[in-house]
Amino acid sequence: MTSERDHPTADRRVVRVYLGDHLAVMHGGAALAARMLDAPHHRDAAGLIEEVAAELAAGCVTVRAFLGQLGGSPPRLKMLAVGTVERIGRIKMNGRVARRSPLSEVLELEALRGAIGTAGAFWAAVERAGFAARAPVRDHAERCADLGPRVEEARLAAAARVLAPDAPAREPA
Repeated sequence: MTSERDHPTADRRVVRVYLGDHLAVMHGGAALAARMLDAPHHRDAAGLIEEVAAELAAGCVTVRAFLGQLGGSPPRLKMLAVGTVERIGRIKMNGRVARRSPLSEVLELEALRGAIGTAGAFWAAVERAGFAARAPVRDHAERCADLGPRVEEARLAAAARVLAPDAPAREPA
C-alpha cells in the first residue's frame, strides 16, 4: 500500500485544477442548455435538453463539494472565461447577420454533446482514480453515458433536417 504522501492525489493542487477545469466546462454546458430551452427551435428536444441541463448542474454541485473537501474553490477566471465563450457563441454569424441561422440548432447540439461527453470522460477518470466518493461519481458517469448518445441522435436528426431538408427522413442506425 502506498503512503498518503506517495499517492497520486498527494498533490492536491493538480486535483483541484482538474476539478476546476471540468467544473468550468459543466457550468458552461449548463448555461448553454438553459439558453437552448428558451429557444423555440429546440422544442423537439426540450425534454432531453432539460435532462442534460439537470445533469450538468448536478455535476457542478458535486464538483464544488469535492473542491471544498480539498480546500479549493471554483476557479473564477475559468468560470468567467467559459461564460464569456458561451455568450460569444450567441452572436456568431453562421452566414447570417440579421437573423438566426438554421445551423444554430445543429451547432448548439454539437456543443451540448461536447459538454456532456467531457463530463462523462471526467466522471470516468475520477472513478478510475478513486479519489472521490464512488456512489455519486458512478451515478454521474452513468447518466452522462446515457445522455451522450441521445444528444448525438438529436444532433444528427437536426443536421439531416437542416442540411438536407428535402431528403426522406432516415431511421437511426
